Amino acid sequence: MRIFVTILLAPGWATIAVGESDQIQQQMAEMRAQIQFMQSQMEAQNASMQKMQSRIYSQTSVIENLHSRLEMKGELHKEVRQLHKDVYEQRSAVEEIRQQQHGNQTLEDAMTLHPETYHRGNSFFVKAGITNDPFQNGTGWLLGGVMDLKLADLGAGSLLGEIGLTYSRSKENKDVVTSDVLGQLVNQELRLNTISIDIGFKYRLDNLGEPGSWLRRFQPYARLGFAIQVFISDSDSIIAGQVPQAQELENRNVPAGQGNLYTALSVGGGLEFMVTRSIFIGFDYSHYELFTEHGYSDTFSITTGLRY
Repeated sequence: MRIFVTILLAPGWATIAVGESDQIQQQMAEMRAQIQFMQSQMEAQNASMQKMQSRIYSQTSVIENLHSRLEMKGELHKEVRQLHKDVYEQRSAVEEIRQQQHGNQTLEDAMTLHPETYHRGNSFFVKAGITNDPFQNGTGWLLGGVMDLKLADLGAGSLLGEIGLTYSRSKENKDVVTSDVLGQLVNQELRLNTISIDIGFKYRLDNLGEPGSWLRRFQPYARLGFAIQVFISDSDSIIAGQVPQAQELENRNVPAGQGNLYTALSVGGGLEFMVTRSIFIGFDYSHYELFTEHGYSDTFSITTGLRY
């Protein structure tokens, strides 16, 4: 009985075993297909990463090439600027030697409109402008001339000694009381003539910018010194020798028909524009502080002159 049953059941068990084996083989085949698909994806990703690495290496080489070019350009720019500076210094040296050998400059050199360099030496200029009365009695006009003598090169500029002579005239109508005794009220035209002798130092920035550039044409300066000023009044009145001057004018140190002399501290500045190699125009401001009570004045002038 046992052998029979076994014989009868064996085919069923064999059928079951064969079915399970087929399923396992099918699952293994699917797993192999998935593994192959994953391997293909990994290979594709590796190829993409290799392409990206090659692009990065290429861009890195391009950046390094550009960087080296920029460094070479910077060095070349420095060399060109240094060469330009050397040429300018050589031209300046040659110009100084030529001036020493041949003396004064030629008219053609002085009238050159676009030179590489401008004269940094001595200069003479005239000025005309407006001024106010040092004793606060009106405004007027002025005319003058100034001589600058170069003392030394100092940084980007020149240190100069300056001496100038200026004549100015101011006037104003004013009602004044002639004296406390007589008490006469008169309308007096106060006219004041001033002669000023200025002596001082001047620092002029005359070497700014690149040689031949427009910036070098603009040359500002500052000035410090002192002045000797003579004041002469020629006012219309009956005061001279007959009636004492009004006390209010006396309090302001206004001269009454005679000359008064004062010293003053002078400060100022301005700008010179080089039209040619030697000819310039500009403007000038000066402030005078007299060593006396109620005494100060300001002047504003237009200037034109010549370097030599």
